Amino acid sequence: MMVRSTEEIPEDGLRAWDVITHVGPHDIDNQGFVRVNDWLRLASSYYFNKLVTDEGIPLTIVRDGEEMQIQSAIERGDQSVLVPLQNEYPDYFIWGPMVFTPATQEMLYGGHDEMLSYLRMYESPLLGRLNDRRRFEGEQIVLTPTRLFPHRTTRGYESIWMANVSHVNEQEVKNLAHLVELLRNASGEYVEFTLGGRHPKLVFDREEAEEATEEILTDEGIRRRGSKAMLKVWNGAPEDAS
Repeated sequence: MMVRSTEEIPEDGLRAWDVITHVGPHDIDNQGFVRVNDWLRLASSYYFNKLVTDEGIPLTIVRDGEEMQIQSAIERGDQSVLVPLQNEYPDYFIWGPMVFTPATQEMLYGGHDEMLSYLRMYESPLLGRLNDRRRFEGEQIVLTPTRLFPHRTTRGYESIWMANVSHVNEQEVKNLAHLVELLRNASGEYVEFTLGGRHPKLVFDREEAEEATEEILTDEGIRRRGSKAMLKVWNGAPEDAS
């Protein structure tokens, strides 16, 4: 992977036209990807975020024909709007026929061709933020990672998949915990979801959708409607977005 400008990777250690061949012990191919296992390739930033320390990140580079090892300063992964899971399970929350989860590096960088084609077809704004830093503390891009669960409440809607949820009842969504809080505090007859790109708005009867949640969990064999952190928010803990 060639560095054309030192602005692509923050601060010292790298110069323009350096060729990065390894991040730590991991080989970087000509497309800037690393192989995580036999079936998964991810962007090299996956290991940038896992290996970075206070001293920087260990890189092997070729500069003026000479191979060398350097420690390059780089921001930690928690500055990226697409955080790495680092072997943790993602947070999630189920409301009616919808599932919500934050976008992660593994989800997007490891995406298969069908998913990426779908995002392009629906002009997903997510594609423009794959390498973005967070715009404010706690920002997450909240997605619907699976298609709508089959239920009578979804009648008339197309099967929504990998859509980012930008607003709930016209309030901008800051992160997953904030979305859960907005749903918890909703009091009107309907709940409206604004989705990014060419996806239509989704409008559900609030009480009907809430009642449908338990039916769907039972039908789908799902034990809990959310991860532990999101259930705490649903049960009254304040969300921590700025």
